[in-house]
Amino acid sequence: MGCLIEYYFLLSLLFILLLFLASSWAQLDMATGRDLIGGRKKSMLLGSWGGNGGSYWDDGVDKTILLGPWGGNGGNCWDDGAHSGVREITIVYSSCIDSIHVTYDEYGKNFPAEKHGGMGGTRSAQIKLRFPEEMLISVSGHYCPVVYGGGPVIRSLTFKSNQRTFGPFGVEEGTPFNFSTNGGLVVGLYGRSGWFLDSIGFCISWPKTNLFQRIHMMFKGLNPIAIKDNNERRKTNDRKVNSWGI
Repeated sequence: MGCLIEYYFLLSLLFILLLFLASSWAQLDMATGRDLIGGRKKSMLLGSWGGNGGSYWDDGVDKTILLGPWGGNGGNCWDDGAHSGVREITIVYSSCIDSIHVTYDEYGKNFPAEKHGGMGGTRSAQIKLRFPEEMLISVSGHYCPVVYGGGPVIRSLTFKSNQRTFGPFGVEEGTPFNFSTNGGLVVGLYGRSGWFLDSIGFCISWPKTNLFQRIHMMFKGLNPIAIKDNNERRKTNDRKVNSWGI
């Protein structure tokens, strides 16, 4: 009985806390405002790391962040935007990554983005994911100059889904980079390209959870029935220990 009272008392406190947080989020939403295009909040820079490691951005509406870019500053900027997920990736490479072309999922339909990079390369690879069951969750690679005196370019890429690993493609030389989405998925790519793929970054998104799911996760270990069962197990174990000591 005491466990039930404690459980519902904690549940009441959590409900009050959630109301307070909801009010705070609403005030923050009014303070930050929304972009007029697409109704999305403007992203906020949360931090950065040295070299070409990249910048960390947060989008308050879509629960997305930008990782990277990694690589050099040559070529022209490109951005595929954020979508539902990645369906296909086509890479052309030899001593570096010459070009990349991604087909995204846009709410159940194919969305082919533009090809980024040059016309070179002697080898190609096509990655087909079984989306939505299979999602792109991690990417690693290397970057450094491919010619003496030139700027850094992407030398290799390895893609990992929640089911398989693809690559490495290219030459694993230079400065390494890698990341994992930690429960999210890659929903977009951006970077720079000219004759080669000069740099690359990724847009990461996490599934949204509703209020019930948050409460369930927070109280996962506070189920009164589970507490009662654990207490019974302790008593049983104590009895067994005592019987063994006889």
